[in-house]
Amino acid sequence: MFQPPVMNGCGMGKKKIGYWLKEGKAKRIEITKIEEILARKYDCDLVSMDGERDSLPRVDAMFHKMSDMMFDARQGKRAAIDQLEKFKKYFKAHEGYQCLTHSLT
Repeated sequence: MFQPPVMNGCGMGKKKIGYWLKEGKAKRIEITKIEEILARKYDCDLVSMDGERDSLPRVDAMFHKMSDMMFDARQGKRAAIDQLEKFKKYFKAHEGYQCLTHSLT
């Protein structure tokens, strides 16, 4: 059974869990159903951490599937390198939150 992580980051109130997934992956794992369950059972909001945004929302925890982006960055693709740098800066500026690596296929 899912146990939400203990989170200390965003302050009082409802906790926010960020996710960074490609649109197709989000659809395959039925992210909207996951969002409904988290809201109903755990009083958490699920928010997209879309790498295309200029600024990323503050979250208490995050899960991701960055392997494709990391591969592209290793191949020298500028857009992937820029997105990974943006997330590195975010992680450094917001230490102390939980980061969960998405491992679904």
